[in-house]
Amino acid sequence: QQYSKESLQICSAYDWLVKYYHHLLKYSDQGKEALIYMKERGIAEETIERFQLGYSPIDSQLTVQFLQQKDFSLPFLVKNRILNMTHDENYLDPFRGRIIFPIQNHNGKTVAFGGRTITGEQPKYLNSPEHKLFQKGNILYNFSNAKGHINKQNEVIVFEGYLDVLAADQANIKNVVATLGTALTDEHAKLLKR
Repeated sequence: QQYSKESLQICSAYDWLVKYYHHLLKYSDQGKEALIYMKERGIAEETIERFQLGYSPIDSQLTVQFLQQKDFSLPFLVKNRILNMTHDENYLDPFRGRIIFPIQNHNGKTVAFGGRTITGEQPKYLNSPEHKLFQKGNILYNFSNAKGHINKQNEVIVFEGYLDVLAADQANIKNVVATLGTALTDEHAKLLKR
């Protein structure tokens, strides 16, 4: 698959954010509560590592500054729905205060995030808005990790939630994916048939 210059830049922004959120979850005071939450849900350290789970700080300015330091243009990030902009022209991280689940396409490139609240705010789960590299109807969470196992076992288990996938993976059940808050689509079925 050929990626345009703009698409490569989008992927690069996601790659940097994966590292940034992951670092905050594991090593920052801001991420402590999220880390405790993950442990309480039975998610092991190595699973956090393998799935590159993260935490987005409540203060969006930290995320915005991080992306600026990496030379991303803020209007570009808003246009591609990685950041939001308020009506008074402040930039916001849509995932602030949430645990971050990087979502990869079938080539293993991160193209979106799922975020879970730990404070009980609504909605409980939030996905990146759709953009040219991310349509919920044709991406399955964990598919790029699971596809080899699905082929080998000729069987797939489809869950509704990210945490179910992590728990199954920890239990050494590797042929697992989850839909991204949508019903299983024809596109999903084609992807799995391959």
